[in-house]
Amino acid sequence: MEAEVRIKLKHGVADPEGENTKKALNLLGFRNVRAVETMKTFRIVVEEEAEAGEGGGEEEGREKSEEERVRQEVEEMCRRLLANPVIQDYEIAVVARNCEDFQNAVWNLTQKIPKGRVTTYGEISRKITGSESAARAVGQALAKNPKPGSGEGEIPCHRVVKKGGEVGEGVENKIVLLEGEGVKIKDKETKKGGKVENFKDVFFPAKCEKW
Repeated sequence: MEAEVRIKLKHGVADPEGENTKKALNLLGFRNVRAVETMKTFRIVVEEEAEAGEGGGEEEGREKSEEERVRQEVEEMCRRLLANPVIQDYEIAVVARNCEDFQNAVWNLTQKIPKGRVTTYGEISRKITGSESAARAVGQALAKNPKPGSGEGEIPCHRVVKKGGEVGEGVENKIVLLEGEGVKIKDKETKKGGKVENFKDVFFPAKCEKW
């Protein structure tokens, strides 16, 4: 099993490295940078425990139990070594048993996003792993999308956007597809590639909906 740990300072704790980086970026001409937050990421591969014997239950149940064991073990690693709980917060995401499983889970969820709606990389990560910390891995999986588009059987990766509704850079075709489905995009001329209007209204799944 594989776990990803993201560690960052608690809200209100001084971040001199982030502040110095922000000042340096401003001096280099990036004057629109208002804040820089530093964080550490650990990728931890944990060997699975050997099966106690045959017929120990359904495979799905064993996988769930194994994921919980890994999560608890990595939690202990954070408390004892990786993080300082007094000044730091951390998130743990236990990634699927192998890359192919994770990719398939991402693609299957993406196919459930209705036309005219959007979700985020973090939301898909949360559904699969219980945390948003595998959002980057979701993006990597969608970059390998074998059936992009919005037709029958296709995987509409254009309906997945960044946190807050930002579409992203260099995604003109993504904007065309979204607008063709009735999703309004504002600030398209910015470097961030625009942002979904009324993001909360078109976000999937809403509180009353399920994947």
